[in-house]
Amino acid sequence: MWLQLRLKQQQLWLMQCSGNQHYHNITAVIMVTGCYLEH
Repeated sequence: MWLQLRLKQQQLWLMQCSGNQHYHNITAVIMVTGCYLEH
């Protein structure tokens, strides 16, 4: 259950950081990781 919430949170991070609403799962993880590292 926590993992599902985590994934939704990461998707929100991705849309905030990249501004793209179309993305693949692997790309999302990479970009979200980049967002976390930058913040």
